[in-house]
Amino acid sequence: WRPWGGPADNAPVVSYRPEVKMVVGESRVIHAERGDCGKLPRDWREVAGALPVLHTGTFSDGGLARRNSKFCKGQTPARAIVFTAERPGVEEFFIQGDFFKLTVAEAEEVPDT
Repeated sequence: WRPWGGPADNAPVVSYRPEVKMVVGESRVIHAERGDCGKLPRDWREVAGALPVLHTGTFSDGGLARRNSKFCKGQTPARAIVFTAERPGVEEFFIQGDFFKLTVAEAEEVPDT
């Protein structure tokens, strides 16, 4: 994406998975919004303002990441998007044109041993 180094060069790679299954109380990176090919992504405040409001939980900043982009023909810097599951349910939504189906289930109780 560019021949010189940058702050996202060693950031984790976030893969696109359109179906996400989580349990209440779990937090996980579910996506990463890329900037223009090779350029750093928008600040969290701007990204957060473009995210959908969900009934099952909330989004937070996962910091700098990288993602593979068909449009950019390779890896490009991105901002990781963390979802924290707060209530059970199923929701379908889009982030930056990418479709997601999110299922949040109650955490199963672990028997005492």
